[in-house]
Amino acid sequence: MKLKKSKRVYNFRVNGYHNYFVTDLKIWTHNCGGFPGGAGGGGGGYRAGGGGSFSTDLPLFRPSTIYRHFKAPDVKLPKPKASVNKGNLTAKVEVNAGKQLVKMESGTPKAHYYLRHAAQTTLNQQYTRATTGATPDGFAGRKVDSSRFLSNQIQLNAAQRAETIYNQTGKSSFTFDARGIIGEGYKKGGGNLVQTTHVTAVFRNGKLYTMYPSLSH
Repeated sequence: MKLKKSKRVYNFRVNGYHNYFVTDLKIWTHNCGGFPGGAGGGGGGYRAGGGGSFSTDLPLFRPSTIYRHFKAPDVKLPKPKASVNKGNLTAKVEVNAGKQLVKMESGTPKAHYYLRHAAQTTLNQQYTRATTGATPDGFAGRKVDSSRFLSNQIQLNAAQRAETIYNQTGKSSFTFDARGIIGEGYKKGGGNLVQTTHVTAVFRNGKLYTMYPSLSH
């Protein structure tokens, strides 16, 4: 593109956590921060010295300085061979997210955040656990609040955010607000279906051990 004059541009930065979904296809994207010396800056999260609370506000837009667009050689882009089926693409992204979660979980002995709380579990299984203690993976436990994530992509997002918080705070157990409905389930003993925006994560020996939509917030 050839421009004869300067244009105002903007640096995009997600404050605190630098991963987010792009477009209605929910393409998982990582943002590394602003341009060197620009107003966008990098990172976010805790204030210097460790004070304050963890920030998950997003997105954050800040005006940058005016940049000069220099002349560049013309590039001929190949024509698309076929249209992309959005439904198929979304399904593939969901499957890939599930594979990543299974791989993460298998690397930690007795971890069970995917087995017991993934989107592939049914509401009937979650209700059964809340009322009898039987988990979706066949373990006879005690009655507890029982929940599942709404999708593999949402759960993977939560897992990566949890790892970021753990690396910054060193806390082995915590709950955070995902700023949007991420899961559903039943309170201990049954009752009506409950939706939530909160996630509880537990780490053991530096690895994610369990993680589930928290129904207590």
